[in-house]
Amino acid sequence: PLGDPAEVSLKGLRVGMYTDLPFFPTSPALRRAAKEAALALQNRGAIIEEFAPPDAAEALNMFFGLLSADGAHYVQSIMGKGKRDYRIASLLMLTGMPNLSRSVLTAGMRLFGQKRQGELFASLHIHSAAGFWRLVAELRAYRQRFLARLEVGNFDALICPPCSLPALTHGSSFYLTTAGVYGMVYNLLGLPAGVVSITRVRPDEEGQRPLSLDVTDWVSRQVEKGSAGLPVGVQVVARPWRDEVALALMMALEEDFKTRPDYPATQLTQATI
Repeated sequence: PLGDPAEVSLKGLRVGMYTDLPFFPTSPALRRAAKEAALALQNRGAIIEEFAPPDAAEALNMFFGLLSADGAHYVQSIMGKGKRDYRIASLLMLTGMPNLSRSVLTAGMRLFGQKRQGELFASLHIHSAAGFWRLVAELRAYRQRFLARLEVGNFDALICPPCSLPALTHGSSFYLTTAGVYGMVYNLLGLPAGVVSITRVRPDEEGQRPLSLDVTDWVSRQVEKGSAGLPVGVQVVARPWRDEVALALMMALEEDFKTRPDYPATQLTQATI
């Protein structure tokens, strides 16, 4: 049975923290949110230490590799023949593309400096049954490495950004699928995780991403531009079957931040209504 979050003591709880993954660095507001959350938990008696997860790009490749292993036939059968949003339609087209054609497209993307898009296209690969089970074995090995790293630090939980960027502008998700790598890792691993909103983007935290030829970076700059006031949060992750630890940490963060002037709960509630 799952434990009771009310019975979890934060004193002495070992929490690993990271603010960036090299594959897709976060926006300043999300980086700040993770640091402020770490400080709040430390003030409650938790022990905060830096944590470095195994290669996130590898996890992303496995995530999309497993998702596209059948050429999207199963997803296509579920969706039927109804009209589709162009972003979904494009992703399904890429997923069902012959591997050779996709390899040529991927090489072209990389040649023209589109590194992240190229990585995404390369991971969308149709696999044989043997190839699919090879991916499953790779996933198991990655999960074991990840859990072993938790063991080395004796970590009870992790805190990190939930996404690379604040809320995306309409249409930008077509280029920013990989911005969700921070959450995809824990979907892949099957670890209990949740997100608690704690602050807002400040005016001085807009548009600090360096200029680049990569369309992903360019669109990311456009998303950050004008994002002041948008809510941002922190992701809390616990060990397998320790949902109560994640919930206890989230409850503590919500309690600490709800009295702050930049806490976003009120406007979020109004927007939902």
